[in-house]
Amino acid sequence: MRWKLSRKISLLALLILFSFDISSAQELLPFQGEINADNINVRSDATVSSEIICTLKKDDRVEVVSLFYEWYKIRLPKSTPSFIKKNLVSNSDGKTAIVAKDNVNIRLHPNESCPIIGKASKNQIINILADKGDWYRIEPINNSFGWVHKKFITEDKLNRRY
Repeated sequence: MRWKLSRKISLLALLILFSFDISSAQELLPFQGEINADNINVRSDATVSSEIICTLKKDDRVEVVSLFYEWYKIRLPKSTPSFIKKNLVSNSDGKTAIVAKDNVNIRLHPNESCPIIGKASKNQIINILADKGDWYRIEPINNSFGWVHKKFITEDKLNRRY
């Protein structure tokens, strides 16, 4: 009887310890980071085999928003190529447009089979950089993301966001 109670207490202690470990890891995000090497690939998914979105250089600043295994999900830099189909926007003046539908895919290239790097919401204003046939090249929207292996990002503890 005593053994069963001791075992239950041990399991409860492990469960509590595990839950604190998970919650403390979540508290670390988001944060500002710095790329610590040259020619670091930002990828469309958290694997080395996924498509390269762009390349970052040493000392580039990034916003890390989540962690998946050994990969950080980052907000894409403004120089990242991003495309939206023209028929999914309205009121274009050649410099800006309004997204006409909800949950519109933002893609890496002007092609429906290439990786989705973000999602636009209905009535969101986007900045147009170039006209590419049936597509607009746009400035990446706030919810466009890519992946970088965590060994290439150093946290900037002075500029921590809470």
